[in-house]
Amino acid sequence: MRSPELESENKALRQRMEGARTRVHDLMQRLTFLEEQARDNGAHK
Repeated sequence: MRSPELESENKALRQRMEGARTRVHDLMQRLTFLEEQARDNGAHK
C-alpha cells in the first residue's frame, strides 16, 4: 500500500524532473547554436 503523501511527492518530483529535462534540452540547443556561431565567426576572420 502506498501512502497519499508518497503519491503526491512522487508526482511533484516527476513534474520537477520534466521541467529540468526541458531546461537541459533548451540549454543544449543554445550551446549548439553558440558553438556554430563561434565556428562561423572564426572561419570569416
